[in-house]
Amino acid sequence: FDKLWASIKTNGGIGPGTLFHEAKKAGWVGPRVAGAASQDAKDIRNARLFAKANRDRLLFIHETNDVLIYTPEGWVRAPIGAAEIAAKDVVASLANQAAELLKKDPDSSKAKELLKHATYSSTLQRIQAMIELAKSEPGMSVRLSDFDADPWVLGVRNGVLDLHKGILQSVTPSTLVSKRAKVDYDPKALCPLFDRSEER
Repeated sequence: FDKLWASIKTNGGIGPGTLFHEAKKAGWVGPRVAGAASQDAKDIRNARLFAKANRDRLLFIHETNDVLIYTPEGWVRAPIGAAEIAAKDVVASLANQAAELLKKDPDSSKAKELLKHATYSSTLQRIQAMIELAKSEPGMSVRLSDFDADPWVLGVRNGVLDLHKGILQSVTPSTLVSKRAKVDYDPKALCPLFDRSEER
């Protein structure tokens, strides 16, 4: 390295760019790169916390960036700001964890680090990064084509109906059905008009 440093010339030959290149090859990490890597790691951590808290509760549509929320009837369009509110809840949870640790031990280094991380995560940029990175976590995004893939399944108010078998099934977060009839399915319900048409 000393030989390389001594060979730097301002009028040609080996320049500072080559020196930095060789230093990186030897394992040197510049302060900006190290800071960016640390920032990325924090954002990824937040995204995973977001996914853990909201998997099977919130769902992102890949093509449209729409946000869905899970209800007893299934997935529906989420209210405006639902993802941002969920991200702020993650930050609040971090701050609450730090506060609880500080109550037990005012000198806790873990608590201080957690509080520092919560403060870092509280900016608009970090909230947006958390949401964006959470989309790539398992179970957090689907494609439009994933919905209503089976034409013989119909959503109703009290579940999903298998039209082939006439069997009502419970709705779960894995039920990707958006087509719903606004009625309850009742297998014992009478339908005289339909019955008369069948008799003709």
